[in-house]
Amino acid sequence: MAKQKKYYYECVYPCDVPWYGPDQRRERWVQKGKMLVQPPRVLHSVRCFPSRGYNARGEKLLGDYIATNRPIGKAFTEEVTKSVSRVDWNARLRDGGSPRKMVEKSSKVKFVLLEPDEVTDAVRRIAYDFEDDWGAALFNDADTDVVLPAEAAEMARQGARELNVKEK
Repeated sequence: MAKQKKYYYECVYPCDVPWYGPDQRRERWVQKGKMLVQPPRVLHSVRCFPSRGYNARGEKLLGDYIATNRPIGKAFTEEVTKSVSRVDWNARLRDGGSPRKMVEKSSKVKFVLLEPDEVTDAVRRIAYDFEDDWGAALFNDADTDVVLPAEAAEMARQGARELNVKEK
């Protein structure tokens, strides 16, 4: 069987990375006869940090690394800009209600792909490697704008008409 390619990423900004694993919390285990059975897999998170300083010899301390079988999503490796809905506080104070507005939001780069020659034994040894158990959110590109359901969009348009707000 051919060896599967691994992608190694170095953390450059603190973040939580989702992964699926066995549930360790007993209160969520299921009673089957006289036994308690673990649910198959639940979503956990691993908190990753970049390198934090140097050791006593002046060598840079290693940060956190992850290893995956497929490339991770654009939301983790590139700066992504999207529109999100936020409360317009100026209009809220003036009009009393809670009108909303769309605001541009950009994410930070959290992981950088390592070149094959940068992957050392030390990196392989300390990298988080859960094989295919990473959460789907890690691989999906979260770069689309927020789209309201049809009913909510119609209610927003109606509210905008009542307040004489012009659509863009």
